[in-house]
Amino acid sequence: MNGKDLNRLLVGGYIMDSETVRYWPRVGMYVTLEFAEEWIERLAGGEGGSTGKYLEEDIEEYIQPEIPRPSQLRAEIKELFNNPFEMGELDDDVMAIIALDKFEKSKLSRVKQLKSEGHTLEDAKEIFQQELDAATATILGLEDLNEGAEVDGGAASSDESE
Repeated sequence: MNGKDLNRLLVGGYIMDSETVRYWPRVGMYVTLEFAEEWIERLAGGEGGSTGKYLEEDIEEYIQPEIPRPSQLRAEIKELFNNPFEMGELDDDVMAIIALDKFEKSKLSRVKQLKSEGHTLEDAKEIFQQELDAATATILGLEDLNEGAEVDGGAASSDESE
């Protein structure tokens, strides 16, 4: 992530300021002190207690991940917030979530804009949903699936019903 991207996030309201957030490499995103504490509590078993397992493909078995102790995580967070702000690299997945969240938050203004262009409320909402679906497909790399559905009539093709 470059400085321009970070500034967009700062202006977009997703990152408050360099005093209240830090990039936490363990989770691959920027966090506030409050969010980090909530995350630590959940991880420590405060909500549900189970951390799950993941498939280790090399040995074809499910493995319980090693979970750091809450005290270790709190020390990590304390060190992060005691040091000056440093930019971190956000994964594409995190950037996609932020972009889609921002897009969804623009619904009110976008629907109003579409209505001012002469669309009915229902049409404006439908257009917004189509735009959101298209953005989601693009971010997930699924544009080709949408194109195929349009070409062959999708799953509800009239050929299948005959």
